Amino acid sequence: MKRLWLFSVILISLLFLGWYWLLPRAHPLHLKSGHHLVGLIDTTRARQLKTAPQLLPYLSLLSQPEQRVANQQKISNLLKSDAQVEFGLGAPLSELELLTETSEIIAAPATRSLPSTAMLVWQNTPQAYLLIHATPGKNLLQPVPARRWFGSVLNKNISEAPSVILAVGETENAVIVTLVLEFDSAAQAVAALNELAKPSPNESFAFILQPGAKQITQQSKLVVVRFDLPSSWVLQAIRSR
Repeated sequence: MKRLWLFSVILISLLFLGWYWLLPRAHPLHLKSGHHLVGLIDTTRARQLKTAPQLLPYLSLLSQPEQRVANQQKISNLLKSDAQVEFGLGAPLSELELLTETSEIIAAPATRSLPSTAMLVWQNTPQAYLLIHATPGKNLLQPVPARRWFGSVLNKNISEAPSVILAVGETENAVIVTLVLEFDSAAQAVAALNELAKPSPNESFAFILQPGAKQITQQSKLVVVRFDLPSSWVLQAIRSR
């Protein structure tokens, strides 16, 4: 395994989150403005899981090369205590910003928010400990390592999506990654779904289209991709770096 853990995936299921219409509230954030990527880290949950403490510091790969070592250390230090933490990173603010959600922070005026769809994905990814929101989606692909993780077809559709949500969680035997691409029109969403579901011998991933996915994608304008990665593969990939 030459690259990060997403290269270990064999099977991806394209499915719709059936609870779409039961949207939670948007989650206010209190970060500085200008971050290309924002999200949440739940260190309380991450500290209890098998792969999360080793995997979470690789979030630093989404920052600029000169900031990665420092950002990796920041995340490792963060895992020494239990908290829910807002984070922001990406140009023009290359330094990772971490903000623990204390009662004082929560009471302060919000600078932006995570949309309801992002919080829905957060709530419905098993034992989610990391949530990332990129607007537009191409911001997720700006760091070179991220472009290597997903393959050319998925990269293309991520780059065309106005909004992309990524949540990472864990079950007893697998790391679960939920990737949601939000489009402006039903036609764009269905076109992306069809492109992803089309067999491609040059891609690293095999896709399974769940029954009813096209109809619900047309209604919701969302394309949902779920990665189920065996924990043993993830740990082996981490050790091989």
